[in-house]
Amino acid sequence: MIFSNPLFDSIKFYILVMLILIFIKPEFMYSKKNKKYKKFGYKKNQTLYTLPILSILIAIIIYIFVLLIYKLNSNKEKYISCPQYLQYIPYIPQISNIQKI
Repeated sequence: MIFSNPLFDSIKFYILVMLILIFIKPEFMYSKKNKKYKKFGYKKNQTLYTLPILSILIAIIIYIFVLLIYKLNSNKEKYISCPQYLQYIPYIPQISNIQKI
C-alpha cells in the first residue's frame, strides 16, 4: 500500500521535493553569478523566498496534501468495502420486480 502512514509518506515526498529544489537551484533563490543562495530581503541580489522559508512552507503543504489523500483513501475503503454501511441504505425495489395489477 502506497499510503500506509501519512507522516512517513509526507517525509518521503518532502525529501524528494527538497532534493529536486536543491539540485535545480532556481534563479529566484540562487545567484549563479555569486554561486551562492540569495539572502532574505527585497533589495538587489536578495529574495523573499529563501531556502529555509520555502522548506517550511513546502513541508506544511506536502503534509496537508498527503493527509488529505490518506483521509480520502481511507473513507473510500470504509464505504466501499465495509458491508456494515449497507444496512443503512434503504431498499428500493426495481421496476421490473413490481407486478402489474
